Amino acid sequence: MAWVCQAGGTLLIPSGPGYHLFVVLNDPADFPTYPPQSCVLVSFSTIRLGPYDATWVVQAGVHPFIKEASFVAYRQARMETAGVLAERVDSGMYVAREAVTEQLRADLITGLYASLLTPRYLKKLHIV
Repeated sequence: MAWVCQAGGTLLIPSGPGYHLFVVLNDPADFPTYPPQSCVLVSFSTIRLGPYDATWVVQAGVHPFIKEASFVAYRQARMETAGVLAERVDSGMYVAREAVTEQLRADLITGLYASLLTPRYLKKLHIV
């Protein structure tokens, strides 16, 4: 069965020597001046020594992939089209995982607007 892009869906996306868990924040939408059927994604990163964006921190177990305390890397938030995401899942480049809860998705959206590190172009979008 083909993967369907939807709000709350998660993907493992290659990053360095491993993968980062990305969350799709919205159902595919047509935002003015952006490609049709776009989605905003944010990723989790394990907390290590040194500075990190503490806007939204989660504990191990909030999602089956998260094994240690992690932060949402709003600096790396990005937009992708649903078609590109589906193509990369179908090719095996990205790996679909379990969806997040609706509450966690809502919290991630709140953090997107609150973080000082979120790219400005994403803060201008109305994500529901």
